Amino acid sequence: MDLELLITFTASAIAAIFSFLSYRQSKSAIISDVISRQRIEWMQNVREATIGYISIIRNPSSTIEMVLASQNKVELYLNPNNKKHKSFLNTIDICTKQFGKDNNSNISELIRDTQTLLNTFWRLAKIEAGNISKIQAKHEKKLNNIRFFT
Repeated sequence: MDLELLITFTASAIAAIFSFLSYRQSKSAIISDVISRQRIEWMQNVREATIGYISIIRNPSSTIEMVLASQNKVELYLNPNNKKHKSFLNTIDICTKQFGKDNNSNISELIRDTQTLLNTFWRLAKIEAGNISKIQAKHEKKLNNIRFFT
């Protein structure tokens, strides 16, 4: 009788432990999924706002008010204290200050900065989603740098 009680208790304890671990894993997966989806949505919003900004700044009939409104929209998606965003924000400031002048090189730099920023956060979203490891992400970043500069 004591042996049956011990076996039952042990089986119950093991089942409880596995249930708890399963709960923690599923909760973590749900949080990761939500964060990844939000990050992807944020990246799409940054991309669309930047496309709008570039379209306005390239349009000769645009006014400075239109440029500033579009710049503000882009800036609201970014954090000026984040070092990954600073270069991007500086380039937008330069483009706005050069509005109405030959601005093609600055716009090209803004496009490169946008691609770099979005690529960085895309890699982070893949890590958060569990699609790749941090080591794979570093390797992928090195490959992208090699492809970009050759």
